[in-house]
Amino acid sequence: MTITVYVKSAVTVSGRLVDEFGNAVGNVTVDVYSYDGLPITSVSSDSNGYFTVELEASKSFTLRFSKPGYAKYSKTITVGYESINIGEITLQKSIKLYVSILTLTAEPGRKTLIPLTVTNNGEEYEMVELSTVSPKDWITRIITQSNQEALKFTLAPKTSLNLQLEVTVPFSTAIGDYALKVIAIGSSNSSLELTIKVQPLSVNVISCQFPGKTITPGGTVKFQLKIRNPTDVRQRFSFSINPQPPGLFVSVKSSSGEAISDVELDGGGSVDLIVEISTPSTVNSGEYYFTFLAKSQNISESLSLRLIVERPKPVLN
Repeated sequence: MTITVYVKSAVTVSGRLVDEFGNAVGNVTVDVYSYDGLPITSVSSDSNGYFTVELEASKSFTLRFSKPGYAKYSKTITVGYESINIGEITLQKSIKLYVSILTLTAEPGRKTLIPLTVTNNGEEYEMVELSTVSPKDWITRIITQSNQEALKFTLAPKTSLNLQLEVTVPFSTAIGDYALKVIAIGSSNSSLELTIKVQPLSVNVISCQFPGKTITPGGTVKFQLKIRNPTDVRQRFSFSINPQPPGLFVSVKSSSGEAISDVELDGGGSVDLIVEISTPSTVNSGEYYFTFLAKSQNISESLSLRLIVERPKPVLN
């Protein structure tokens, strides 16, 4: 009597689980299902992310990878008669932060708004808590499109929330590059590191379309100036003009003609001023230079004004 035993041949299937940065992800559950959805077996990845599983040859299977804090991932394979390595499988963390630009420029005293997106790639609701790590004395806020702070919120599966990271660089910050980190904590942690390049203020405090003028002795000239607050913080500017030669009367006036010495401007605000210079009839001909200085507690800027005094030429009969 002959007994025939049919032994199903097994094939080794292997691979490695990594995160989006290529780091190994250990303790990932690998559930194997038949082509028609029946559970076959289950294994786990080791501390280096590697897994192996023995599967029946000449069949198709679905591998489902899962781990708390990571989005589930599935891959369908067809097994032949030789061992196969499916390579690296990248698992996305459930919570992911995204900004389109990782290197930005900022100016002291000004707010910079950085679009920030938080995504829940998982299949469960996530309670997300956001925080930042920034240089000393920097002010950071994570806000919604309606300017409400968003430090802790619930995010539904497969959804995203568009936010803004508001960064205010203090006036004391030196020109240079600085690191700023955004952290999201949920069932897993996600972080982004931004490089903030602090540059000098790009907007002038003082502007004058005609900084040089000509008059005759005994005349009065008016320089039209605009004073701007180039920051996002309210500033009080004081004014001074030097030198003030003997016999010349120099004053700073508002556009309405009122003599002033200081002005307060909201962030981004501006004001029109007049620098008025009166000369006596005995003033010498020549060029006179004046330095107009606008100074606040945090910033200062000067502008040179030129006055040319010319005596009228005699009229020949």
